[in-house]
Amino acid sequence: MNSSTCGRGWAIDVDALYGPQSTAVCKLFQKKVGLEPTGVIDEETWDITWSWTPPAA
Repeated sequence: MNSSTCGRGWAIDVDALYGPQSTAVCKLFQKKVGLEPTGVIDEETWDITWSWTPPAA
């Protein structure tokens, strides 16, 4: 998830680990897209990670 969120404007270091930074960004992402912000990359979060595009500014 790190590389796909970075490419969409979410600031996080890509380190191949799922630690506190990843959990925090995951929760922010989930909230932004209307999912319950659990910090867990479940199937719904995984699917929307690849299909969601940020709204036009």
